[in-house]
Amino acid sequence: MNLFTKVEIGEIPHKIQHSDRILTLGSCFADNIGQRLLTNKFHASCNPFGIIYNPVSLSKSIDRITKAALVIEEELLLCQRQYCHLDFHSQLNTLDKQTTINGLNEAISSSHAFANGHLDWLIVSLGTSYAYQYNLNQEVVANCHKLPSSMFTRRLLDTSEIIQALDASVTTLKSLNPSLKTIFTVSPIRHTRDGIQQNARSKSRLIDAANTLAEKEDCFYYPAYEIMIDELRDYRWYEEDLIHPNKQAINHIWEQFKTFALSEQSIKMISKIEKLHRNLAHRPFQKGSEDYQKFLLATESQMNQLILEATHADFSQEEIQIAALKRV
Repeated sequence: MNLFTKVEIGEIPHKIQHSDRILTLGSCFADNIGQRLLTNKFHASCNPFGIIYNPVSLSKSIDRITKAALVIEEELLLCQRQYCHLDFHSQLNTLDKQTTINGLNEAISSSHAFANGHLDWLIVSLGTSYAYQYNLNQEVVANCHKLPSSMFTRRLLDTSEIIQALDASVTTLKSLNPSLKTIFTVSPIRHTRDGIQQNARSKSRLIDAANTLAEKEDCFYYPAYEIMIDELRDYRWYEEDLIHPNKQAINHIWEQFKTFALSEQSIKMISKIEKLHRNLAHRPFQKGSEDYQKFLLATESQMNQLILEATHADFSQEEIQIAALKRV
């Protein structure tokens, strides 16, 4: 008996390798994918400006990274006693103006250095077609930072507007990185605060735009939203809020993504790294026992072999963990 409406995802012709440079930008899903890539020792940068939901703001972020467009003092606003920038997440806010500028510009400079001429993959996760426009200059912003609602106008972005913005910014980024390949996806999280009908309108525009962009050379579409809504449509795949995917659902979407986008060699490497992390998480009854010390030596040998196989990867944290466990 078939208990799933299977979403056919296929595989992309070019596959992500561990040695590739990968930039993930966008919604919480970009954060989730990015963190999984980092945990599994990929050379990745994950949402350097924080989570961004609307595609026009994502386009502006890509442009800022491409051009290394630094922030100046006049761009900051004071919000709840902290200095903020409307194009960045509140995690970069601070109580001091210069500290905020320095933090924002460090994020821009490091992202530009990471992407300039060396970037292999861009993963863009689109969250919503609804955006807030700053009334003072009519610019779409990434974050309102809980400023008065009278300062902004909420509107639904047109599909053509989304396509035009992202196409222009990705094309510019690709001009600096000729081998760049881009994966577009739509976040599997429904924005129910907008209302069910409004969420459907919003997501449909994102899906249409992302699939249109995926028709371009070296661009692809991963159907994360469709997997969640159709393949995992039962509420047992959701958290108690009935909105966010639970751990099982996230793992399922990740496993599908691995098949869709990662090379066979990288998938095998992930299995070895996951085994190492499971071993390091193991807590024995008798830490000083001979058996456990042998287990640690075997784990250390396993890690040393991974270091030889994945010369690009940083296993310094794992080395610290093993050293600490051996001292107990």
